[in-house]
Amino acid sequence: MSMVGELKIFLGLQIKQSQDDTFINQGKYVKERLKKYKLDVAKHTITLMALNSKQDLDQSGKPVL
Repeated sequence: MSMVGELKIFLGLQIKQSQDDTFINQGKYVKERLKKYKLDVAKHTITLMALNSKQDLDQSGKPVL
């Protein structure tokens, strides 16, 4: 809480404060970014993925930094 009242939006993040918890939500920020770059009207598409592929841990692989 602040001296001017309850904090609702800070740096584009929606803030909801209760007695025990504080919740932060980026929904409004994301919607504004999508609208800015006109991605809110973009067509959706399906990304294909192999269903029966086996993935193992690569013990001998190089670490990605």
